[in-house]
Amino acid sequence: MDDIKSFPLLPLRDTVVFPFQTLLLYFGREKSKKAIENAIEEDLPVILATQIDPKIENPEFEDLYHYGVLASINQVYNLTDGSIKVKFKARDKVKIFEVYEKEYLRANIKVVKENSYDFKREKEIEALIRNINENFQ
Repeated sequence: MDDIKSFPLLPLRDTVVFPFQTLLLYFGREKSKKAIENAIEEDLPVILATQIDPKIENPEFEDLYHYGVLASINQVYNLTDGSIKVKFKARDKVKIFEVYEKEYLRANIKVVKENSYDFKREKEIEALIRNINENFQ
């Protein structure tokens, strides 16, 4: 298991992110804002993982689905109410093995390799994901 790496973790409420999706998300929790700040300072991607119960304010490992995505931060907007809006580009599907807390959540993950992915079809896949998102909003 030497491919396991650690990155800042952002728990998501009522949102599922797919690899290769570009999206805007809003964050108000202090731990999430600190995780984003750390990722920017260290030039790291973040892990986006969906909470099982969106009502939980301080999720732990058992409160999250154990698969998520590794995503790069493209832009950050500070909003007047103290929250932030972040534009992400999701990359790889990841398996989460452990979640631990510093000033923010971090997770140990391993990238899940999809055997059938054809990189030549990336634009088509992005269009299909966009279509799915538009039809289910």
